[in-house]
Amino acid sequence: MANPPAEAPVPPPPNAPAMVRLQFPNSDVVDVLHLYEQLTGKKLVMDNFVQGKVNIFIAKDVSREEAVKIIEMSMSLNGISLVPAGRDLVDVVGAGQNPRKAPVPIVSDLADIPP
Repeated sequence: MANPPAEAPVPPPPNAPAMVRLQFPNSDVVDVLHLYEQLTGKKLVMDNFVQGKVNIFIAKDVSREEAVKIIEMSMSLNGISLVPAGRDLVDVVGAGQNPRKAPVPIVSDLADIPP
């Protein structure tokens, strides 16, 4: 049985840099998320619990894709969840909040379980 096609990633916005320097020592989470928004071209919807400081300091420039991954990892390590909410939307859920909004599908046939 063939797998369903994966959702195509949103292409970077035309003004997104190819290389990025991530230097955010003790920076506000919202400032870093604004860069994430610019790099991904996605719109972020944040709850009121998205606050605090993060430390990201990479001495050398990294690719746009790597910068996105590093920001996502940093958010996760600081208890902030980035939950895809459609092709170009991301819900940003603060620490201590439940990031799951969609119901968990119930699968009765093993062939329907994604790889």
